[in-house]
Amino acid sequence: MTAAKKSRRRGVVLSPAGQRKLDTARRQLEKNLNSGDRFTLEDISDRTRLALSTVTRVLDGQHGVDKQTLDQFFAAFDLLLERTDYQHPHSGDAPLLESAPAISHPPISLTPSSPSPPTPYPSTPSPPTPLTLDWGEAIDASLFYGRATELDTLEHWIQRDRCRLVAILGMGGIGKTALSVKLAQRLGEWGSGGVGEWGSDGVGENPQTRHPVTPSLHYPITPPPFSTIIWRTLRNAPPLELLLSDLIQVLSGQQESPSTMAVAPLLSRLMHYLRQQRCLLVLDNGETLLQEGKLTGAYREGYEAYGELLRQVGELPHQSCVVLTSREKPSVLADMEGVTLPVRSLILPGLPPADTDQIFDAIGLSRSPQGRHRLIDSYSGNPLALKIVATAIRELFGGDVDAFVQEETTVFNGIRRLLDQQYQRLVPLEQQIMGWLAINRDWVTITDLQVDIVPAIPKQRLLETLESLARRSLIEQKQARFTQQPVVMEYVTEHLIEQISDEIITMPQVAPAEG
Repeated sequence: MTAAKKSRRRGVVLSPAGQRKLDTARRQLEKNLNSGDRFTLEDISDRTRLALSTVTRVLDGQHGVDKQTLDQFFAAFDLLLERTDYQHPHSGDAPLLESAPAISHPPISLTPSSPSPPTPYPSTPSPPTPLTLDWGEAIDASLFYGRATELDTLEHWIQRDRCRLVAILGMGGIGKTALSVKLAQRLGEWGSGGVGEWGSDGVGENPQTRHPVTPSLHYPITPPPFSTIIWRTLRNAPPLELLLSDLIQVLSGQQESPSTMAVAPLLSRLMHYLRQQRCLLVLDNGETLLQEGKLTGAYREGYEAYGELLRQVGELPHQSCVVLTSREKPSVLADMEGVTLPVRSLILPGLPPADTDQIFDAIGLSRSPQGRHRLIDSYSGNPLALKIVATAIRELFGGDVDAFVQEETTVFNGIRRLLDQQYQRLVPLEQQIMGWLAINRDWVTITDLQVDIVPAIPKQRLLETLESLARRSLIEQKQARFTQQPVVMEYVTEHLIEQISDEIITMPQVAPAEG
């Protein structure tokens, strides 16, 4: 008898109040997003990211599920699960779906129906939610070149695939900050009719994109527009308590000022708001939180709690999205991401010629196709590096690209400083591998590097170091072969020459033998 009673009380079920709250929210979404048509079980499964069997257990009100499942279910309908919304099942209760007051709207069928054509966007959009915008120290992105493919991919991940955590990665100067601002501006227009137009189903691959759109997380129900967009820089590495207090103050409409709370309750409050509202949080310059002189991904002392922030944002159910930009990939993010998972990362490539031509024209370079092509190859389409070199060409060579190319010099002034910032963060073994990649000057295999490195190191350590360099966006890889971008290779080569010269100069002078 005791065992049977225990079995019946395992998990929780919706209470009558919880069922009524869910019914009301569901009917409202069906009206706003599905032209009044009922959601099928498949629709609800897609929206909640729960298996059909779990959806059925939640809705029948008789079989217990864990509280986290109900949390996730409610969050998918923009609701916050409260204590009065659930109870323990027990034998004396009538089925909860029957105990709720009768409603004119037909109940959801618990028998999976045949799939119907999805309606990704409603014919009559819901009234827009007043948008709160807090740009912090966001840069002016009005002069923005290219990146249409990357913007489409990021927008699809966030709006259609409902990703909770997205990282924009790439080496310094590649344009992560500008892209994050432009993305936030574009998502702020969502629902106004100006953006978000895909095809009839939005799945498949855009023929003009290098980033495939994944159909496995396709949502037939449109997410609501963002109610709050916040952009913050981490350039000065603020303590997490300070950042969380700031975010909570904005998300609460200045109703909360939790400056004296510890990290754990602050994280709990932030997650509450991410569940309650649909928010976009952009955190720029994430690499400032990571430790120098160690393999990439480890947090600086005192900043380890940022890893817990990313973990909760990536793993716990909510309806918001956090976008992180960084030169290096945090290890906690690498552990959670996947092609069809709600945590993803986009590595920014260089700009193509059509977009770099706009930069060159704006700065005032000569229109030499061959010379411009050489510049793009040398700097791998890095926008900041191209702006730096284009300005130098205008000032020193009167804008004559061919005259500069003949000098065969790629690393100087601002470009050297840009690469110094990343090179100085490397551990000695990473610097050694960078040196051998520069010496080989072509694609090399892991076996090639094992032969080069003296004294020999275990293959496991070599693989870990190559992975760290890849996460720093300092090497390129293709089919287990590795190399460097031309400007990085030139920089490392010059660094090696300077190092050897310094060693020769500081060698003890040997007095000539007396005859």
